Amino acid sequence: MVFVTKNNDVSADQIIFWLKKFNIEVVKFDCLLNAYVHVQEKTKSCNIETVFFRGQKISSLAISKNIDLYKLQSQEYKCFSEYLETKIFELRKQKKLKVINYVSSKYSNKLINLEIAHALNFSTPKSNILYLNTSLKSENGINPSQSITKPFENGLVLANENEYYQSYTTKIDHSNFSPIFPSLIQEEIEKEFEVRMFIFGNLVYSLGILSQESEKTKVDVRNYDFDNPNYVFPIQIPNELISKCKKLLRRMGLMTGSFDFIKSKTDGQYYFLEVNPNGEFDLFNFYLGDHIYINVALELIKHIKN
Repeated sequence: MVFVTKNNDVSADQIIFWLKKFNIEVVKFDCLLNAYVHVQEKTKSCNIETVFFRGQKISSLAISKNIDLYKLQSQEYKCFSEYLETKIFELRKQKKLKVINYVSSKYSNKLINLEIAHALNFSTPKSNILYLNTSLKSENGINPSQSITKPFENGLVLANENEYYQSYTTKIDHSNFSPIFPSLIQEEIEKEFEVRMFIFGNLVYSLGILSQESEKTKVDVRNYDFDNPNYVFPIQIPNELISKCKKLLRRMGLMTGSFDFIKSKTDGQYYFLEVNPNGEFDLFNFYLGDHIYINVALELIKHIKN
């Protein structure tokens, strides 16, 4: 089995540890290119490989620490990865390769994921896209004074030895907002609490997060408040919502993902925010225990053998 993930993925290392305990041979690579070279050699010798993706397509070792060069290299790697994606799926079509959880580039797009969620009857925040210097207005029922903006894709992170940049979901100052670039605008849902749900095959784990109690995490929980950490607690999610999440993953061709919801203080509905196809679950392991790693390994073995 080939595992594609970043070098410092502690969760992946724990899963690999248990896979090996159950006599599954595992090779780990930090990018799609290295995995493809390995798989190509294996398929030449008629050995069918299983490849499990944890979202890593670009080797961090090959990226410059210069911000401008980083952006250029990232763009080139993205294009090259899309080419490799077609080669990987050619091997799968020829039944020479079993691919698990490969995230097609289109499913990193929050706009597409929101449309899928809406089609599956999730509750979703009212959304709009503003551009060409358009002033913020109450379009689609969005209250200008209660609105936020976020990236179309996963949050941008740029870093070198002296600089670090990360994009967050941000509340809009509507008195000084005039986008000249397409921008995703959503209504701000008043939280009772936030929900993080992790699904891996038939495994489902859920946690509630009181992120609204800190000014730092009130809008984006990733803007951690180390002085006043959020209270996190296990929560039982309605079966209907779990069923919808599994349908969404199937629509995306995935077996795992981490979902973000807001439980509205106003109407009690669970509002879908986004899904992380990489299926991050470190938070669940921290609060719910190490048994998650062995359960994920067993679920993955079951999936391989089916």
